[in-house]
Amino acid sequence: MAKQCYWCKAPATSREHVPPKCIFPEETDTENGENYRIDLITVPSCDAHNGAKSQDDVYFLSVLAICILNNAVGTQQAKTKVMRALEKNPKLAESIINDFQNVVAEDIESGGKVNTVAFRLDNDRLVSAFEHIARALYYHHYGDSWEGSVTSFAEFQMALDGNAIEKNESYEEIRVTADAMLENSEQYGSNPMK
Repeated sequence: MAKQCYWCKAPATSREHVPPKCIFPEETDTENGENYRIDLITVPSCDAHNGAKSQDDVYFLSVLAICILNNAVGTQQAKTKVMRALEKNPKLAESIINDFQNVVAEDIESGGKVNTVAFRLDNDRLVSAFEHIARALYYHHYGDSWEGSVTSFAEFQMALDGNAIEKNESYEEIRVTADAMLENSEQYGSNPMK
């Protein structure tokens, strides 16, 4: 099989980790020394669809790691790798912590409330990150590039202005429906979502 880019079918010049390697903690950044970087998926890629997006990968990691819906591994990533990245790159910090608002988040199942902050996210960068992952996973699974469009939904995104209540109720309906549809789906890789 010829080595062509998973996205544009140009000649591949490298291999792209999917999801990006940076979102998997290094052993030194885990509390238990667990290795989350084993058997990572890679796909052939051209420079435009790999190296040119490394800053977007770090942005994506940072957004995922600071999310209130995070698990313990993600929270540890926020305390270690993301903090180092933000200290090294003030522009990254500015791009994430921009236009923040104090908010009260309520767990709809338990009724518990927590004071936290919400940030205005760079939606174009998030959509791009999810699209790269979706296209690369499709290529890995089916051995060919996806020719159609890709639409993504991040359950941690919320509307804070306009008709926020209606929008967020709609987002919650999408989340519940997607969770039910995917509940019994096979999970792939050595690091399945926990």
